[in-house]
Amino acid sequence: MIGKQFRRLTGLILGLFWGGAAVAQVTGDAGLTRVSLGRVLPDQPVEQVVTFDNPTGEVLTVGNVRLTRPLVIQKITPVIEPGAQGRFTVTLGKERDAGPIDGIIIVNFENDAMAPLAYRVEGYVVPPVEFRPRAAFNIVTQRGTAQQASIEIINYREQPLRLTGIDYESDRYTARLHTLEPGRHYRLELTMNGQGTAGHRREWLRVLNDDTELPVLKVRVDTLLREKVYAFPESVDLGELPLDVASDPEAVSRLAQTLMIYRPGTGDFRISPSTDLESIRYTYERGPDGDRFQFTISLIPEKLRVGPVNGSILIKTNDREFPEITVPVHGEIIPAQ
Repeated sequence: MIGKQFRRLTGLILGLFWGGAAVAQVTGDAGLTRVSLGRVLPDQPVEQVVTFDNPTGEVLTVGNVRLTRPLVIQKITPVIEPGAQGRFTVTLGKERDAGPIDGIIIVNFENDAMAPLAYRVEGYVVPPVEFRPRAAFNIVTQRGTAQQASIEIINYREQPLRLTGIDYESDRYTARLHTLEPGRHYRLELTMNGQGTAGHRREWLRVLNDDTELPVLKVRVDTLLREKVYAFPESVDLGELPLDVASDPEAVSRLAQTLMIYRPGTGDFRISPSTDLESIRYTYERGPDGDRFQFTISLIPEKLRVGPVNGSILIKTNDREFPEITVPVHGEIIPAQ
């Protein structure tokens, strides 16, 4: 049984209107019963029966129901005797966009014997052609190491979809299209080669098809190529801090930042750090596998002044190809509040 009586609904919902208008904001889930519709196709019939109790000693009469698109309510019990059970059926209208379903239903009663019932309805409308898990690659690798990922492409339409090829321009990866079920199910496979210019790059890949009515299928490709020696994060952000907070030793301890320096694939990584900033201090320790170091970076309260904090930590290493790396450090000390 799905359903529960709620005595307080104040503050839960803002901007809820009649006739399927949008909910402007839901401020919390307290007092909301969750109803799951699962994954549904754009034209798939959906019915979910929701039941609720009348634990009062009075007859309950349903006054009205408020809800959000694309939810539709049918077959609601108009009158519920004391100790009896009411029910209604949740369905979806035809105008449903692909993507998450996140709707609200409020059932109001004509008397005050029971507070309104509130439901959050969740689900997912699958697009006619779905990229699973999403129409995007996000691949990270280090120089000289290949990394592979794949996306499933599934056609839920009645007519077959024939993918005829892929179109992309990149020296950072190669892509292949595999047919798992002709007209229905494909796998797009991407291999990042670990070569080229280090850093982040965003590109787009186009999947070609023989359907003139179907928009071009585009896939976002985000790649990050790291050098043999790298820092994570790539810079240290100390944030914007009032002088009185930045000068409080306890606050400084809580606001300390972590920096990692990596050289994967080695057990004898060694470093020698230094900084050009007088207002920060750092400690560091070597990882158990000998391929990384963890830094803890904090401010020195007695050396702080109002204004920007801009400098860097220089890290010399025993790697011949990357004998040193520089990690920018930035922040802002503002007047006390």
